[in-house]
Amino acid sequence: MVSELPCCAFTYDSDRDWGVTRTALGIACSWVDLCIEFYRQGPPCPVKNVIHFKTISKVGPKLFAVKLDNLKVFYHDGFQWHQYQSARNVRLGKLEDFTEFFYDDHDNNNDDWSQQDHDGKDRDDEPGRQVKDLSLTDNSTHRINQAILHYCLLQMLLFIQIQIYIIQCQSFIH
Repeated sequence: MVSELPCCAFTYDSDRDWGVTRTALGIACSWVDLCIEFYRQGPPCPVKNVIHFKTISKVGPKLFAVKLDNLKVFYHDGFQWHQYQSARNVRLGKLEDFTEFFYDDHDNNNDDWSQQDHDGKDRDDEPGRQVKDLSLTDNSTHRINQAILHYCLLQMLLFIQIQIYIIQCQSFIH
């Protein structure tokens, strides 16, 4: 089941939009599938004990890898893997563990899942700040179901693309 696949969320400082903190959410995916979908070349992340992820959030890299031993995050650019220097608050879990991600757009406000500001100091809670209700609502359930549906459709398309590629390769061999 798709909801059982490992997911990862992390917060980072965007290089493209200086000073903007972003939160990316990804779902586990094989390096081969990522290469096909995003036309990437080269080996998987060379660091040992990593999982590759496809980003399913609105923002973030198209793909990334996380080292399970120390939760370091890597991105693929220019046929090479690079470590995010600003990645923090790396969380691993199942899709349903990230339901709060679907409640609001974390990139339209100054909130992030990290307790650190850019200077590395813990931020103080603002007086009167309310804790968000993270119980499932019909709207959030709909969003989760929609994300799962999109992921399943994508996997089906990738499977079909791979089968077509195999058939085309076999026709050249014979």
